[in-house]
Amino acid sequence: MPASPSRPLADRWHLIIATVAGTGYIPLAPGSWGSLIGAVLFWFLAPNPTWILALMTAIIFFLGVWSSTHIENTTNTTDPGLIVIDEVAGMWFVLIFVPQSFVHYLFAFILFRIFDVLKPPPANQLQSVHKGWGVMLDDIAAGVYAVILMLIGMWIF
Repeated sequence: MPASPSRPLADRWHLIIATVAGTGYIPLAPGSWGSLIGAVLFWFLAPNPTWILALMTAIIFFLGVWSSTHIENTTNTTDPGLIVIDEVAGMWFVLIFVPQSFVHYLFAFILFRIFDVLKPPPANQLQSVHKGWGVMLDDIAAGVYAVILMLIGMWIF
């Protein structure tokens, strides 16, 4: 579902949001690229107060629900691979809880990707929630798992 000038403006905006400006069209591992874009964007936003970062994450989440629902309805598919805004929201959720350092971000990225791919319960059940909610919620669940392991790891080391 490439963006084209013949598509209605609303469709194009939903595609821009859901694919994170086209990142979802990268043919190899678009979810990993979406997570990487999310981590890089968050790096530059991290100096803001935590409440602002949490608010921005919530906004990304709800924009993701809105655009993912539209994309699913338009394509008549469930969680198409071109949607990567969920990875951005999930990464941001994790990064709110970790210090801003390359090592912490690297481990957060790796853990988030592992849990996003494996989708241990209840993340796999959340994926079946109606429309864009399921698209977004399973990545937040993956983020919760990653945060728990990150916090345990930071406590031990």
